[in-house]
Amino acid sequence: MAGSTYKRLTRRGLLASGVVLGAGVFAGCIGPSGTPRAATTVPSAPTAAGAAAPTSPTSAPATAAPGVSSQAGGTLRLMRSTVGNNGFWDRTAASFKDKTGFTVDQTLTTGTVEDGTVPTALKSGAGPDTVIVNAGPARVGFLAQTGLIRPLNDGYTQYGWDSRLVPDLWDRLKNQSKIYEFPAAVDVIYWDYNKDVFTKVGIQPPNTFDELTANFDKLKSNAVYPIVLGVLSGFAGGWLFGNLLQAAAGKDAVADVLFAQGSWAQPEFVHAAQILQDWAKKEYIPQAATTLTDQQAIPLFINKQGATYCTGTFAIPTLTDGKMDLETVDTFVTPKISAAGSALPTGGFANSWVVAANAKNPEAAYKWIDHVFSDEVVLDELNDPNNGTIPTVKTPAGAKPGRLMAKAIDVLNREGVGYNPSVHVAASIVQVYYQSLQGLLGNQVTPAQAMADVQAAKVKAAQG
Repeated sequence: MAGSTYKRLTRRGLLASGVVLGAGVFAGCIGPSGTPRAATTVPSAPTAAGAAAPTSPTSAPATAAPGVSSQAGGTLRLMRSTVGNNGFWDRTAASFKDKTGFTVDQTLTTGTVEDGTVPTALKSGAGPDTVIVNAGPARVGFLAQTGLIRPLNDGYTQYGWDSRLVPDLWDRLKNQSKIYEFPAAVDVIYWDYNKDVFTKVGIQPPNTFDELTANFDKLKSNAVYPIVLGVLSGFAGGWLFGNLLQAAAGKDAVADVLFAQGSWAQPEFVHAAQILQDWAKKEYIPQAATTLTDQQAIPLFINKQGATYCTGTFAIPTLTDGKMDLETVDTFVTPKISAAGSALPTGGFANSWVVAANAKNPEAAYKWIDHVFSDEVVLDELNDPNNGTIPTVKTPAGAKPGRLMAKAIDVLNREGVGYNPSVHVAASIVQVYYQSLQGLLGNQVTPAQAMADVQAAKVKAAQG
């Protein structure tokens, strides 16, 4: 399409071309099993990359992006995942060229921050000006700490991005002294369920936790997997367990653990871990869950062999690619496990645009981010029936999202969301967190020990 060119990139391809990143950086990118993790359709939540005394970017002088050239036109190099709506990105690249004169050179990759692909590309000097990456300290925070991306405070000032974000989401960024990301999407993570399966078995979406487990018992007795889950890639286990944590301890208690002095080993968290392990023992969760990635497990839901799937709207393109009729899917929140619990979706930032520290064309990168979140482009995205991305900016007039998207956006606007722990903690904690979830599902660790291990990782990370 006019305005855009493509190439594909893998970590293997980068290494074969002689681009090598320092061993220390790769060590920080290795996943829980000690081997690189493949990309999946995920997301995750807010990033706290800067820890200095907070100042709002609106107080900074309104200057152009560092290293900006004044020339019209040129080329913007961007990197994004191969998982996505290519038609949307082609249209966006074409309208960007019409507006700015910049041609968009798109590199599509299956690689991630965790497996080293993104850091290597940014380190190379011949990589992208801007990249969209999964959010969180383990990704954006890591890239900032290693000096591979630049702060965007000047962009927030120059383009007024702070006033365009949904207020609840800006609140998650505004106290950072240096803001290294523009959040591209927000997650609303709760339960998808197969309406046809529920009707056939004779059950309704639960209002209480006892009703939820009774539903699982009835589904199992009817030879249907109550829960679809694949945790080999880590992410999906975090989506499910984050919901259990919040239902058991409450949104504020989870926030205290993630951002303050709260302990992972507290009784409510151990209780949530016990529930997850019990569900595996009762085979509400397929025994193969620890050997499957999320993308390998999701066909069970699409083919109606599985009844429920704890996920976000980001799964919509995968469901439609699998020829699933979205009219047969609906959603519910995890009911409270205790009086202290919260019956809310989890979520936070899913992915974010970052700008390379050595960007050849930072001016184009800033203009691209501004364009992607213009009313014109946001409407194009929201009005696509196959879209699963919830934008972080205020919804423009004229938006007509699909039913599942509209429901999630309504929940976000009315009640907000809690926290998906996977993307709110440092990489070293995430590794232990995923290992602990796999250990619980495989009955290899007790709930108390699993949570104690994550707490020990938190203490170690705080000590530096």
